[in-house]
Amino acid sequence: MRAILLAVSLALLSGCVTNVTFPSAQYATRNTPPQKVIGYLAKPAGPGPFPAVILLHDCGGLTQSEKDDWPAYFTANGYATLAIDTFGSRNAGRCPGAYGLGTAMIPDAYGGLDYLASLPEIDASRVAAMGFSLGAFAIPAFTGDGSTMQSPGGRSFRAGVAVYGSCAVSAPPKIPLLQIIGDKDYNSKACPKQAIPNLTTSIIAGATHGFDDPSLARMQIVTGGHAAIYSRAATNEAHELALRFLNHNMQ
Repeated sequence: MRAILLAVSLALLSGCVTNVTFPSAQYATRNTPPQKVIGYLAKPAGPGPFPAVILLHDCGGLTQSEKDDWPAYFTANGYATLAIDTFGSRNAGRCPGAYGLGTAMIPDAYGGLDYLASLPEIDASRVAAMGFSLGAFAIPAFTGDGSTMQSPGGRSFRAGVAVYGSCAVSAPPKIPLLQIIGDKDYNSKACPKQAIPNLTTSIIAGATHGFDDPSLARMQIVTGGHAAIYSRAATNEAHELALRFLNHNMQ
């Protein structure tokens, strides 16, 4: 109940959420028309221009955490957000059946980047990509070797945040990357042990996979065999880590 009240309070302090649509980019589907993508735009109060964060969901589809909680926190702290519904845009369910649509998050995100650039209240030079679990697997396309890719409008992301993703990094990211993962998540074993330029890895003590999802009130095994349970304390820590990282790298 306290978590719900906090989310509502943050939402009231910030701007409202608007349902939007925009075309995906065509990197993965060059010979077919662009996909109509559903997104949820949230903005701080005021005229802007605001920096922004594009949110890519996990295997469960767009959750309360990704659609409401993270946007409420970011907008209360001066960032606009665009939560993209890759599965819902394609009338897909959730993993494991929809797992193959993870690659579609890349053209969806680039389409979202150009959409945000069309809005006068958004600073198109300061947009980050942030993914959760399956969405985190798309982040290397923007921060790693694939970061030379651009949107159809020629735009690139300023920074990336991967939340409980694979945590493995084979080469220094081309743009700043933050990885957030719990020490109870078995993916944390793959986190780099040595310092890597442009990479920050933050491991949250006691946190599992999916620690920011309030629907995981009890320990569950989710797609990929991950043990997952919600933690308000871990979520608060992740919020602060992400905000500090973005404030440092998006100015």
